[in-house]
Amino acid sequence: MFFTEVDMEPEHVGVTDVLGFITAQRKPLFNGKVVRISDGEPGLSASTIKRRLSSVEDVLTSVEVQRWPHLGQAASSAYFLGVSVTPA
Repeated sequence: MFFTEVDMEPEHVGVTDVLGFITAQRKPLFNGKVVRISDGEPGLSASTIKRRLSSVEDVLTSVEVQRWPHLGQAASSAYFLGVSVTPA
């Protein structure tokens, strides 16, 4: 889902791309005629967006661990949060 909206390779994804994806997910569906039953608000629920972001994080984790295997999980978590972990 993420990479159909953000048309780029995983290694080029940045924080602004992720934030843009979240914003797009919160937009009203079907011209605002469809709302969530739980709260009457438009767009996808926070839990749906969280699940989608979890999948994105898994992909980006895999990419970063492959790029910097000696940094392990620290590379993946830092990458997703937008923190530079590139060795000096």
